[in-house]
Amino acid sequence: MNKTTGAFMFLVGNSRIGLLLRVLPLLFLVAAPRLWAQAADRQVALIPFWGEDREIAAQFGDELFAALTEIPGLRPFWVDMYNLPPDVPAGGFPPSVSPSPSLTRGASLAITGNVFYNQQGERCLRLYLWQVPGYQPLFSDEMLALDRDTVGMVMPFMVRLLSQRIPDPEPPAPVRELVVIESERVIVFQAPPVPDRWLYLGLRAGGNLQIFDPQLFHTGSAFDPGWRADELDLYLGNVSAAAQLNAQLLGFHFAGFPLNPLALFLGLQVEGVFTQDFDNGALSLVLPAMLRITARGGNSSLSLLGGAYLLLPLGDNPGLSFGLETESVGPFAGWGYTLGFVMGNRVGPGSVFVDMRLSNDMFTSRIWDYFRRGMVSVSMGYELGFLARGRGGK
Repeated sequence: MNKTTGAFMFLVGNSRIGLLLRVLPLLFLVAAPRLWAQAADRQVALIPFWGEDREIAAQFGDELFAALTEIPGLRPFWVDMYNLPPDVPAGGFPPSVSPSPSLTRGASLAITGNVFYNQQGERCLRLYLWQVPGYQPLFSDEMLALDRDTVGMVMPFMVRLLSQRIPDPEPPAPVRELVVIESERVIVFQAPPVPDRWLYLGLRAGGNLQIFDPQLFHTGSAFDPGWRADELDLYLGNVSAAAQLNAQLLGFHFAGFPLNPLALFLGLQVEGVFTQDFDNGALSLVLPAMLRITARGGNSSLSLLGGAYLLLPLGDNPGLSFGLETESVGPFAGWGYTLGFVMGNRVGPGSVFVDMRLSNDMFTSRIWDYFRRGMVSVSMGYELGFLARGRGGK
């Protein structure tokens, strides 16, 4: 820790009134007029804080941004961690390593930081100020971060001390190597990946290809050997809309991958799928229950799923009847099985995904004669996660 700025360590006190009384003298220390001249018209790139508790880290980052906007001449902006340049690893560099110029988008100054717990179990906030083109460390200090109110009260004084270290805008001598201030224990914050949850709720819609395979039926008469058509009947005029719920019951994590840690999950997914067959004037509800294996890494996910479903006809179906009486399962026309895979990618708080599915009825349907129906469907949807899995699942 920088000895010159170690004054902030007085925050170990528990009394906020005492904390405020001790901070007030710093006003006279940080009010030098040359402060504003040094910081005039300078862009400051803010790298999202690292920390185990992402919500707390984001709150402290907001307090830093607000304090910097109060300094005349400084123009802070957040660095986009979802579209990283090729020379930056996934999640960015650790806070104790200078950001690269490609990450700061041309800004000559950058601030990094992390929220961690000290040996006494107290939450701390550490900040680093960097002169980016030369990978030069300009400032480093830390304070106890009891809560957001405490950080919001002290952050303006810490930012003024920090801005006093900003040199006149002269281009520094280029240095090719990264400078690491110190070796420290850091809790890694992978910015882009979607946090792992216990439950995922999704909606999707798409189109279906229905394939009707003619079946042979025998009346028992010697003059009626049965009937079977020679070709399959195909129908494209149908659409489907579905709601799905995926419960991730088991999780396995593998950290030894080059770019992003890989996580595998075994879950149970249930759905309600409404299908409208415009060619045959038939509306139905399908209720699948499937096992789902999901691999998540970085922003992407890939799932394999398979299981069984029940089909319930809805309304009047003049052109298509589902199932014979002997094949029904209670009020349902019958059952079938389904297999598929899902590809997803993070967009906003959730994931956009593409679902490709193969389904086969295990009962007979009648159009003008008897057929066994299969279906190939492609749909697109959006999925949101709920109930964080805890430290092991983040």
